[in-house]
Amino acid sequence: MRVIKFQAWEVHFNGRIVGFHKLDFDWLSKFVSMPLLISTLMFGTAILLGVPLNAGTTFTPTFLFKILREPIRTFPHSMISFAIIGITWEIR
Repeated sequence: MRVIKFQAWEVHFNGRIVGFHKLDFDWLSKFVSMPLLISTLMFGTAILLGVPLNAGTTFTPTFLFKILREPIRTFPHSMISFAIIGITWEIR
């Protein structure tokens, strides 16, 4: 920290940190809007195909997407865990 302050690099590092936060926010906003996009496409397609939208055909897919959201979100983390387990077994 002293080196950063002594060399007056605070502005440079602050700019980099803000850039990283902007990149994270961009990815997060894409991820958050995805369920809305999927639901809109699904119900729009159903309307175009003439499927009657009643309580059964509306709430069932919506609830199914809500249930599947968490496993889809955690899938990359579980793949990383399996890779770590495989590496650990190879080291032994």
